Amino acid sequence: MLGSDTTSVALVDEPSSHCAARGKWAGHFAARGFTSWGANWTAVFRATPTTSAVAYDGSGYGGISFWAASAGDNGPAFEVPVGISTMDTAWNSSGCSPCTDHYMTKVALTGDWRRFAVRFDQMAQGGTGNPLVAMRRDQLVGFIIWPTKDFDIWIDDVRFEP
Repeated sequence: MLGSDTTSVALVDEPSSHCAARGKWAGHFAARGFTSWGANWTAVFRATPTTSAVAYDGSGYGGISFWAASAGDNGPAFEVPVGISTMDTAWNSSGCSPCTDHYMTKVALTGDWRRFAVRFDQMAQGGTGNPLVAMRRDQLVGFIIWPTKDFDIWIDDVRFEP
């Protein structure tokens, strides 16, 4: 849990056994005090020894599911953008300018754990990227959460869905 001092930037990005929906561990992602783009958390589908994005072929899947909850002072329902980054939108893509216009939708988190299932066709680019392209499911990079204000979020059991 973040403290009440809002005069500085604070970031928590950790696996934790403190609170989990399923099993013994969950991801805890929290930040406050940022004044620009905010923070995002990406669970990459293929680990690499470098920071470069690498494609994962997810063409056999129709969506993604995960468990999530909010904590702290997020309010009774905290809407947060979630989605998929691809090689067309990744931070190291040579084919986009600007990049990071990922395929997103929003989910409303509460203080209770809830399972979300989001179909790929429910996600869309925001319109700031060039080029704007249909999601290439054979070029998936990661599952992304991109809050636009101070937040305290728990994520568990991210998986592909048929």
